[in-house]
Amino acid sequence: LFPSSAVSESPPRNKTSLVFRSLWSMLTMRSDKSSIYRSKIARSGKDSVAVVLSNAGGVTVDRLKALSKKFKYSINDILTCIISMSLGKAPIAPDFVSSVIWVSLEKDYDAVIDPKKWDNSKLGFGYIQLPLGVADPLECLATCHARLRALKASADPLVINKALKCIGRLPRRLGKCISAQTADKASVSMSNLVGPTSQVQWPVNESSGGWPIESLHFATSPPFHFGPLFSVLSYNNGFYLSIAARADMLSSEELNVLANQSFVDAVEALKGVEMS
Repeated sequence: LFPSSAVSESPPRNKTSLVFRSLWSMLTMRSDKSSIYRSKIARSGKDSVAVVLSNAGGVTVDRLKALSKKFKYSINDILTCIISMSLGKAPIAPDFVSSVIWVSLEKDYDAVIDPKKWDNSKLGFGYIQLPLGVADPLECLATCHARLRALKASADPLVINKALKCIGRLPRRLGKCISAQTADKASVSMSNLVGPTSQVQWPVNESSGGWPIESLHFATSPPFHFGPLFSVLSYNNGFYLSIAARADMLSSEELNVLANQSFVDAVEALKGVEMS
């Protein structure tokens, strides 16, 4: 997701209101209940992690753009709907889960797509509820669009970015306690990184050698009580999906089904919708 202009384009009085509203929302938001996507027990450093890297059945950026044009929604709307529908295919999936949505606060678009400038200093996040229980693709898409639009219009990503920087300066035990009260609310995490249109090797600063970035896992270990963490990389017309989850919650086989079957089925379901 790209930066919200909600704070920068608002009058001073509205800016203050947006900030306090975001702080209140972050502190009072209820945590998701335990489910197949949220553990009852917080993760320890010794828990094993299952990871899968997939090209999602050959889904391309052009294919997502075609769906975006068809429904007149953004690619982020389409992608969020696809992930929601994929998660909802599990037999005992809850009707909804909260998801962390990572947002770039970088105003310079070239810095967003230039791998040499990638870092996490200008990342924020917000929460949205994914409508897993909504089976109708159009209804699911409209719901995801409305919730992403509300997030973009808020100051949540900027406020959370500043709050996490402050928490990071606190003593470790105190910071961990406060972080758990503010960041451990959701079941799922999603990030979408839009890369360049040409082939990139990693590390990008090396003059020779390295590996194609599509062959690497861009994923982190799930913290707290989190379930699956989705990391999407789209570049050079390719679409690459990395999912990490605690192995005691979702096995590698289940993640493979999620990435290579459920995800593709959701894309096909949207593709098959007839527009009146």
